[in-house]
Amino acid sequence: MARSSGPVAGRRRGAVPWRVLPAGTASWMKGNARNRPSRQNGRVARVGFTRLYATLSGALLVLLGLAGLIENSEFSEPSLWTELFGFHAVNGWAGAFHVIAGLLALLLAPNLSRLWALFAALLFTGLGIWGVLAADGTLLFGVLPATRAVNLLNLLLGTLALAALTASRWDRITDLARGRHERIRERRTVARRKREQTLRRERLEAGARKRATRKAGPTKRASGKKVPRSGEGAGRGGGSGRGRGGSKPGS
Repeated sequence: MARSSGPVAGRRRGAVPWRVLPAGTASWMKGNARNRPSRQNGRVARVGFTRLYATLSGALLVLLGLAGLIENSEFSEPSLWTELFGFHAVNGWAGAFHVIAGLLALLLAPNLSRLWALFAALLFTGLGIWGVLAADGTLLFGVLPATRAVNLLNLLLGTLALAALTASRWDRITDLARGRHERIRERRTVARRKREQTLRRERLEAGARKRATRKAGPTKRASGKKVPRSGEGAGRGGGSGRGRGGSKPGS
């Protein structure tokens, strides 16, 4: 048997030739395969903000907590706090809190970095605001010292967490803003069309009234002429006849 030649000869058994597929299928498949990596990279890049924050903040908190425990490990008297590096107030409870928070951040960094960013934004921002509103050196929850340096660190951690979370959700935020803008613009367009329809209807009604007035004008003029009634003519004629007839006997 002679070997077949042509483009079909080198095709695998069971493969569908490109000529059999609908028009545009090949370009769609190539474009879809080409766009997949970009979407994956975009998603990874967006999650990378919170993952980077979780990793860095976790490492910083663990190191800060360990250094604080080495400096001061007092748990029985929280008011006996000391200053780490000469400005950061620490005691046993503050060191343990930083170590636990840092380990939690490192644990959630690979897969749940957004959850940690949300938790850190709420926690550290709340502690920072509470410490700013309270007096300098107040013990938050009765155990955590709140000085100006501690409050500044808490506010910085909370602000960075909020920034990382916003950056990771920026596409969704822009989509929501764009959708809201489109809805507002659509409502304005609908309201403008309703106003235009109302004005057009009023103009049509005004034109119809003007045409009806013009048509009714000649009819009113024709009906305005005085036409003598039959009773009035007969009365006039009878009166004159009586007058004439009445003059005869007197004469």
